[in-house]
Amino acid sequence: MKNKILVLIPTYNEFENIGTLIREIERLRIPDLDILVVDDGSYDGTIDALKRLCLSYDNIFVLERGGKKGIGSAHLDGINWAYQKGYNRLITMDADLTHSPSYFKDLIKASEKYDLVVASRHLLKNSMIGWSLKRKVITFLNHLLVRLALGLKVDTSNSFRIYRLDRISKRLFEPISSNSYSFFFESLKILEMNGVIIGEVPVVMIERRKGSSKLRASDFFRHFLVMARLIFKTYFFRDSLLVR
Repeated sequence: MKNKILVLIPTYNEFENIGTLIREIERLRIPDLDILVVDDGSYDGTIDALKRLCLSYDNIFVLERGGKKGIGSAHLDGINWAYQKGYNRLITMDADLTHSPSYFKDLIKASEKYDLVVASRHLLKNSMIGWSLKRKVITFLNHLLVRLALGLKVDTSNSFRIYRLDRISKRLFEPISSNSYSFFFESLKILEMNGVIIGEVPVVMIERRKGSSKLRASDFFRHFLVMARLIFKTYFFRDSLLVR
């Protein structure tokens, strides 16, 4: 599949948003672009909405996993699917309309230079529209903590990215173990350690207007647990994170 792009969108009860998002993507008319939705057992009508969309567009694929297995797991399954089908580039994003498809072209252009490009909330002032002060502070502190602990300078908690699968070996994802939101910083650290060149593009993100966040209190506990384990391995078992 020469220059074929896949957009990966994990969903869990995103009936109110998924149709709007997919139609926004389709209106861009980017050549050779497909969409894969990885659903974790939605029960709000998301699957029915996707089935109707599949009747209108022939470039949409749906992977139903039948249960809530975690956002990190959804990304890993989607990445594996993209490699199996031979896509060159993979764009990953949330389904809640916080990530605008209007930035696709910026990501694609930057991917000519970098192996992995992250859409960053930390390169512009006022880049988080409608976010509460509490959420902005938590996001900033998390970014600062990961930067200090792991040495990562990019936006580490954002799923809005593009991967050059034709440059990144599938094997580099094997050491990644997190099934939760920790996947986002863990994947960056492990890929960087294995020579993947990472860049950023500035974006503005708008708070979700419909539906509710899927982030739970237990996810924060897993976040710090994975970070502690990753720091330990980085300093004492570095070879376990390197793919030979």
